[in-house]
Amino acid sequence: MNKKFLTSFLVFIVVLLISATCFATNTDLGTEMQDSANKAGESMQNAGNGMMNMANDIGNGIQDMAEGIGNGIRDTAQGIGAGVEDMFDGDDMNTTTGTNYNATRTSADVTGTTGMANTAWIWLILGITGIVIVALTWYYVSQDNGHNSRR
Repeated sequence: MNKKFLTSFLVFIVVLLISATCFATNTDLGTEMQDSANKAGESMQNAGNGMMNMANDIGNGIQDMAEGIGNGIRDTAQGIGAGVEDMFDGDDMNTTTGTNYNATRTSADVTGTTGMANTAWIWLILGITGIVIVALTWYYVSQDNGHNSRR
């Protein structure tokens, strides 16, 4: 079956190639080549112009973005300056001059549960932890040396 199909296909291709006609012989070959060269040159020129326009558009976009950022920074600085001026006008400021205002301490008590300061407890715990780490390291090193000396 495959041989019949292959043979039929080859015969069809050979007949198609033998009976093919060239339609380009009706015109002058030199004119056709000149037109093709001109079209290729125009295509290259159009591609160059497109790339130049794209580069200009990118440059304009970057310039617009830089101007926008600069304007935003300027507007922010002006807004901060206006806010500072308003704050120090004296009209909008909520001052407590002459009202006997007293600030109270809002932090935790200085002493902990056993009369020791909280900072002392932290240092005590850190000291004990350090001593335990040194002791465990010493124990491990002395055990490792004893094991190696028995060999």
